[in-house]
Amino acid sequence: MKKKVLLITTCALIVVGAVAVKISIGMGAIPVVKIGGESVEESQNMVRGNIDISEFDTLTIDASTVDVRILEGDAYKLEYNVKEKYVPEVSQDGKNLTVKQPSLKAEITFFNMDLTACKEESSYTITVPKDTAPINVDVKASTDDVVIDGVDVNGKVVSDTDSITLSNVSSSDLYVKSSTGKIKLDYSEFDKLELESSTDDIIVENCTINDLAADSSSDKITLNNVKLNTANLKALDDIVIDIVGQNDYSLDLTSSTGEDIIVEGNTAEGSFKSDNGSGKSITAKSSTGEIKVSFANK
Repeated sequence: MKKKVLLITTCALIVVGAVAVKISIGMGAIPVVKIGGESVEESQNMVRGNIDISEFDTLTIDASTVDVRILEGDAYKLEYNVKEKYVPEVSQDGKNLTVKQPSLKAEITFFNMDLTACKEESSYTITVPKDTAPINVDVKASTDDVVIDGVDVNGKVVSDTDSITLSNVSSSDLYVKSSTGKIKLDYSEFDKLELESSTDDIIVENCTINDLAADSSSDKITLNNVKLNTANLKALDDIVIDIVGQNDYSLDLTSSTGEDIIVEGNTAEGSFKSDNGSGKSITAKSSTGEIKVSFANK
C-alpha cells in the first residue's frame, strides 16, 4: 500500500512539473541546464569596464545580484566587474543618474550543481570626488552588499538579503534597511537616522547622531563610542549603548521578559526610568534580552 501511495505521489509531482515547464516555455522561458546558478549555454567570463558619467546630485540604483559600492574617488566614475549579461544600464538626465542591472530572462533549471566556491565577486562601483555636496540616493540591492564610504548621502539605502556598511558618511536624513543582513556604521555623522534590520545585528561605532531610531526585530543593537541627542531603540535581543559624554539623559529602558537593565554598573530587573530634564533622551525596549548603558567622558 505504501509503495502504491509513493508511486501515485511521484507521478503527480512529475505531472505538475511537466505542466509548469510547458506553461513557462509558453510564456517565453528558455529551458537551460544550470551549474552553480549559471546556465551552461552562457559565457562564464567576467568583464570589467567603465561608463562615462558626469556630476550628479541624485542617484538611483536598482541591482539584483551584484555588490553596490559608492566611494570617494578622484572623479565621477562608474566601474563594473560582472558577467557580460549584467553590464549596467546607465542613464543620466542632467544631475540625475540612474543605474540598473539588466532584467534576467526567464529560465528553467533541470538540475543544479553547486560549483560556486571560486565564483568571482560582481560589483558596480561609483566614485564621487572628495567634498562633494550630499547626494540624494535611492539604492536597492536585492541579494548583495551595499557599501558607502567617504560620500555624504541623504535618502534611502535598502538591501533585501545582505549587509549594508556605511563609513565616513555625513547625512541630514537617511533611512537604512536590511531584510536579512547586518547593518554596520562607523566614523559618521547623522542628523536624522532610521535603521531597520529584520534578521541580523545593527552595529553603530564612533558616530555622532542627533536623532536615532533603530529596530532590530530578530537580533541585537550595539552602539559603541557614540554621541547621541535622542534615540528610540527596539530589539529582540540585547541592546548595548556606550555613550561619549556624561549621564544627563532621560532614560526609559524596558526588557519585556524581565532581563537585567544595567546603567553604569547599577542593575535593575525589567525596567529603569530616569528624568534629567536636559532634553536628551534614550528609549530602549528589548523583547528578550538585557539592556546595558554606559557613559564615558572623552
